[in-house]
Amino acid sequence: MESCPYYNPLVFQKPCLSVCHSADGRILVIGTTEGRFIVLDGKLGSHLSTIQVATGAVDSTKISPGTLS
Repeated sequence: MESCPYYNPLVFQKPCLSVCHSADGRILVIGTTEGRFIVLDGKLGSHLSTIQVATGAVDSTKISPGTLS
């Protein structure tokens, strides 16, 4: 995982199960085994937000078109 350009040990505490990106590539969303979405800047790889969305694993992520401005 350390070879991944988005790897940051402060953000990635547990394995990820799913990944998606916005149509323009500006946002990358990762679903974790701990029920979190990790949101990254798709171009810089910097951490934007971590959102707890479930008590179990997030095995599917999707960004709906038109939801990001």
